[in-house]
Amino acid sequence: MPTPAEPRHTLPTGEKTGPNLTRLGLLALVEIVAAFVLAQGLIAVGKALRDDSPVDAATSPHSDHDMSGHGHHGHHGASMDMSIQAAGDTASPSAGTWALLTMTCVVAASLWLTRKRLAAARSQTTADAALFAGAVLSVVVMLLPPIRAAAEVSHLAMMTQLMVLILIAPALASGLMRRSIPVSDSVSRLLSIPLAIGYVVVMYLWHLPTITVTGTTAIVLGAAALVVGLGLWTTILADERPHMQKLRRVTVYVAGIPAGLLGLALIISTEPIMAGHVHGAGGLGPIADQRAGGAVMMLIEAIFLIPILLQNNQNQASVDLRPASNHKR
Repeated sequence: MPTPAEPRHTLPTGEKTGPNLTRLGLLALVEIVAAFVLAQGLIAVGKALRDDSPVDAATSPHSDHDMSGHGHHGHHGASMDMSIQAAGDTASPSAGTWALLTMTCVVAASLWLTRKRLAAARSQTTADAALFAGAVLSVVVMLLPPIRAAAEVSHLAMMTQLMVLILIAPALASGLMRRSIPVSDSVSRLLSIPLAIGYVVVMYLWHLPTITVTGTTAIVLGAAALVVGLGLWTTILADERPHMQKLRRVTVYVAGIPAGLLGLALIISTEPIMAGHVHGAGGLGPIADQRAGGAVMMLIEAIFLIPILLQNNQNQASVDLRPASNHKR
């Protein structure tokens, strides 16, 4: 007696197999508009503060001048322009500093992207130890005097330093830290969203015109970035267990969307937002320097955060295909 043919699991006619392009387009438009409004707001706040609190350019790099390096010609006049030019000539980061920043990011990102291959070739313990060593070395490099000096005058350098402290180093350290510090599910659920909000707060504090990220302030904000990043990755982002995937995805959205708006605002802004970064990066000029910083921010977030969302999509696809597989058995 012939056996009946197995029913095929096909998608109903008209069912969407991919994202709704119209919806994605509208979301992209909303994000661009929001980023533009954010950029204009930060610029307006910065201008208002500089108008209310003029500072002598001869004594501070964060002076009462516009961001293209032209002073408000009052009784300081030409001396203000000369001091700005002199500061730009002496404070511009060296080629060695840029090479060190670039090499640190490339090596750290390569370690992260090859971590599973390293664990398969050696062992998970060896891989976690190697990544933790990379995290420590990355933080040490970001605290070197030439790097800190570069971050005070270039947005690209500052953004690279910030992303290493808040995202790259914590991600690399998370494997060994989760082994050493067991985190319960209840703690993860309690802390994940507050830490994601803390990630956003630290990001914006580094970019507010009311705050100059130099000296003691830079140390405090750098420490805050590292602590928030370590907490975020140790409690939830490095947790790949299936029952934590929804919380993991929500955490990425809470942290990543506002930070992404900031990065996009830096890219599309037609005026510099950071008052102290008047020198630019290696002759790029302040606008190009700022845009490069925003691009670096979005690139690093894409490398470390987007795979978490893709992993969730892959897990969901596996769940959707499971009934068909069970039927064939």
